[in-house]
Amino acid sequence: RSVLTPRALVRWIFYPSNTTRWGAAMLAESHAPARLLSIAVDRAIDLLAAAHAAGDQDILQSQIDEAKELVLDITAAFAVALDPNRTPFVLGTTNPQEAPDEEDRKEHLQALTQVGLAVFRDLLLRFYLAHTASLPATFRSSRVIALPPVIDTTQIYTRVLHADLNPELSAKLRAAISFS
Repeated sequence: RSVLTPRALVRWIFYPSNTTRWGAAMLAESHAPARLLSIAVDRAIDLLAAAHAAGDQDILQSQIDEAKELVLDITAAFAVALDPNRTPFVLGTTNPQEAPDEEDRKEHLQALTQVGLAVFRDLLLRFYLAHTASLPATFRSSRVIALPPVIDTTQIYTRVLHADLNPELSAKLRAAISFS
């Protein structure tokens, strides 16, 4: 657990050829990827809380930067996974030789988008609640304190949700982080 970073875990979950039940392509069929993503976010919040408790500004700033990059990684991963023109996943199957027809592909992408947006919002909401000291103690191993903000919507908009992203998806992702 201490060797694998939250960002590495997110990259593995969204790796296009990850056809395990833990892969992001299975978000619509299984709770496993969402659970693993929440573990990555919870771990990042715990690391941020530990750095905050340590009182060393350099360590704290390093963890803030790392958490901000994790937020950007999560946003970018969902932007690619849910964009119907860019998704790297073989939709509707874990067997690449069983290519789904167009109707199955659309149905799967719709389910993936619905579940994906809910998971995306939940993940970023955890960071927001940690900042406002509203995240329940059951979601983290450290005591509940207000942590530094890590959701920088300006960075998210300029680095991830920019013009070449599907406009409809961009609007949905922006709406999902409207709590910040």
